[in-house]
Amino acid sequence: MPLPDPKAVVDEAREAAESEPEEVTRAKVAARLRPDDGAEGEAPGTIDYSKVDDEKIFQEERERVEKREAEIDGSWSARVVREGKGREAWRGARATLHVTGRLREEDGAEFEDSRVREEPHLLLLGRGTMVPGLDKALLTMKQGERSFITVAPEGGYGAAGSHTYPLVPGSCTLVYDVEVLKLEEETDLWDQTFAQKMTLAEERRARGNRLFKRKWYEWADQEYEQALRYLVFNPHPSEDEKRVIAEQSLAVQLNLAATR
Repeated sequence: MPLPDPKAVVDEAREAAESEPEEVTRAKVAARLRPDDGAEGEAPGTIDYSKVDDEKIFQEERERVEKREAEIDGSWSARVVREGKGREAWRGARATLHVTGRLREEDGAEFEDSRVREEPHLLLLGRGTMVPGLDKALLTMKQGERSFITVAPEGGYGAAGSHTYPLVPGSCTLVYDVEVLKLEEETDLWDQTFAQKMTLAEERRARGNRLFKRKWYEWADQEYEQALRYLVFNPHPSEDEKRVIAEQSLAVQLNLAATR
């Protein structure tokens, strides 16, 4: 029987932690990570939770995560072209930046260029939007900085290469020319007011519309999806807010339909 994804199991456990005793949750996680076919006379899949070494399972998972984090940390290096004069990046910062991606060398074959689209990237740092090595490197940069970030395959697309960028083969070193244009605060989604969410949704939709007009349909699609993120996460809206959300959501859904 195939083993489930450990990360998914741990995520499920975190969600369940509020509704059941910790020892029960830990035993269930350990059992799912190490499924058993059952003792003699028991149905397959029957688990004796008292015999599961959940501490060992959690320790192994921690070690696996730490090893992967160390691998990513060691996968990138930077060459600063222009020093930044502004504030240093932080996890969760709203970053506006231009990125050009090339294969193997600083003048290698180009597979990505936001300048060609005439629309810089807009993302929250440290949220896994970029490949892991670049994601880490961005957190060390400052507003106004321009650097070449070299990312080894371990922190890039790995042995499989990229489906998003077919030009990128497996086990390929990547070089990114990154210019950080702006770093701003963005409140966590659950702390934003309704008005803030509507403003951010409209900003994303406007970006999508500009990309759509320039025939960058896939990138426009991504902006529309981000717009929906702000519209969908609105627990307990008032009746007036519901009408606004419905109108805005319909407009974005129509935009999405046009890109697919």
